[in-house]
Amino acid sequence: MKSKWESSRGIIAAMQAARAEGIDITADCYPYDFWLSTLKVLFPNRDYDNLASAEFACRELFDPAQSRLPAFLPNPAYKGKTVAEVARLRNETPAQTLVWLIAEADRYDAQYPDAEGRTEESWVNPCSKRISPIS
Repeated sequence: MKSKWESSRGIIAAMQAARAEGIDITADCYPYDFWLSTLKVLFPNRDYDNLASAEFACRELFDPAQSRLPAFLPNPAYKGKTVAEVARLRNETPAQTLVWLIAEADRYDAQYPDAEGRTEESWVNPCSKRISPIS
């Protein structure tokens, strides 16, 4: 979360203290400036139409002015644009646009149920979603 970005030294110190007391604690680190996933990962409660959750995501989880859509099949003109740029085009806040982008991608996806080569086989586990990625 953006509000926690400056707290890494304190977290590391607390973890070092715990390790010095014999607690076997570890941490995961994502060492990259960029990521690629669906916009839905920004909604841990899976409430994709909740504007308050979208506002939290824009404030704490990603930067709409820096996060680009590498593809957006419902509207290919949005490819390469940031969420903030799409919001300006739509005369909306980034949070409103985030909710709309997800809904629009879902509507598009519903039209093409096998767009990703999905199958109903119980032994197939879909691992990616190409409809509305963001990086």
